[in-house]
Amino acid sequence: MKISLLLFLLPLFTSGQVNKLDEDNPFRLNSKRYAFESKYLAPRDVKLTFSSIKIIDNRFDTSKIGYTKRNTFLGATKKAFSKIDFKDGVEKSFEQFYNSYYENAFDKSGFTLVMVLKKFWYSLVSQNKSKAINILRYDRNEASIYYKIDYYLEKNSQYLPLKRVDSVININDEMVDLLNDNVEDKEQFLFVKNLLKHLVEKYDFSPGLKAFNNYPKKNYVEIQNYNKKMFDIKILEDSVFTKGVYLNFKDFKENKPSILNFVEKKSRYSSIRKEEFIEDENGKAINQLWGYSDGSFFKIGIYSHDKIYRVNNTFEFFVPAVWYIQNTNTPGNSGLVIPSNIRNEIWIPMQIDMETGQIY
Repeated sequence: MKISLLLFLLPLFTSGQVNKLDEDNPFRLNSKRYAFESKYLAPRDVKLTFSSIKIIDNRFDTSKIGYTKRNTFLGATKKAFSKIDFKDGVEKSFEQFYNSYYENAFDKSGFTLVMVLKKFWYSLVSQNKSKAINILRYDRNEASIYYKIDYYLEKNSQYLPLKRVDSVININDEMVDLLNDNVEDKEQFLFVKNLLKHLVEKYDFSPGLKAFNNYPKKNYVEIQNYNKKMFDIKILEDSVFTKGVYLNFKDFKENKPSILNFVEKKSRYSSIRKEEFIEDENGKAINQLWGYSDGSFFKIGIYSHDKIYRVNNTFEFFVPAVWYIQNTNTPGNSGLVIPSNIRNEIWIPMQIDMETGQIY
């Protein structure tokens, strides 16, 4: 069963499929599977106006909630991170957590609060570091959680739409540390659990309960059909990339490059690495581009021309991040301390938000 799941999640573009995963494909990273459980019950003063919570995972990538940095890099710059996965999957794990934690807080009205996850992603870089130069200087434990959730009230298989929340929060160093391996003395994913509690306890759903019989409602099939519409994107429907240069995210979503003919060239900028650049058919450099494809692969151009790979209904890639740490502990021949810069490089796995084009 695990083998079948892996094969299903491999890059779906047939022209790019191979028996062995490309080393530049983040999907080859190990999964760090957690048990996402509630160790406590909600305080007695927490009272909810519904009887249970149901989660529907309708994200572009339902296989994980993001990546976490490993404690040991093992000298492999492309193995510095692990996928964050839950033993029972995100949908079931979140739902079990909610219904366990709020066991004594539910009422007996028979209503269910339905939360449709459109986005829930733990990003390795904070939202204020979205600029390419900041990501390439990855040198701190900063992170963000992006979330977008649709709320419904359900009773007797009838669903009343309530509200939508769409936001992002930054996570500080201490909260990021809770994802490390050595957390025996702490509760894993405490910041995620606190966010989930906030997403339920912050809002007053009683007006929806009172108005439930006064507004049109939907059935489950209608909700699912509505949710599926977010995947109606041309690049997800096609089996191959169209050859050419894509100047923006809109070009990419439509699989319709603005420039059809181009030449990919490389120039060496260090003794060990080469930088790629693109020219049009007249030999003029194309500097402002979102990405480009030769029909078999696609390289996103907003960072360093990195090859992207499909997973579920989105795409992922590595961003090579470089930063320098000043070392002042190396004495010279005269016994004086001579400052030197130590070069550090790791490859950060990033994902494309197929709704907005946000890279996180």
